[in-house]
Amino acid sequence: MEYDSVHSAIKRKLKNREIHLPSDYVSVTKEARIKEQYEVVEVDYSFFKNYADSSTFLYKSIRPGYKAGDPVVTDLRAMKYKPNGDILIKLNFDEDWMALPQRRYKIDTT
Repeated sequence: MEYDSVHSAIKRKLKNREIHLPSDYVSVTKEARIKEQYEVVEVDYSFFKNYADSSTFLYKSIRPGYKAGDPVVTDLRAMKYKPNGDILIKLNFDEDWMALPQRRYKIDTT
């Protein structure tokens, strides 16, 4: 696979080389391929989601059912988290995504 060759090339460049800072990996990754260097995207703190933000919603539970006999967490086969805070689930791999049937609650920041 393509990614295997990328990892292999980077690993070869890392051999017998000291890494002192995370930024050292950027230069190693760029040097790993002589023709057409690998594209390196550096991220900063703004790339990561701030879960302490008051606009973020929390679910009290990821249990897909409400009462006895309804599906439980161990019945979940796949979960998908959407940027808007929605959680989609699958109880079987061959079915369509469905919304997690729970009420959402705002984080209380006071």
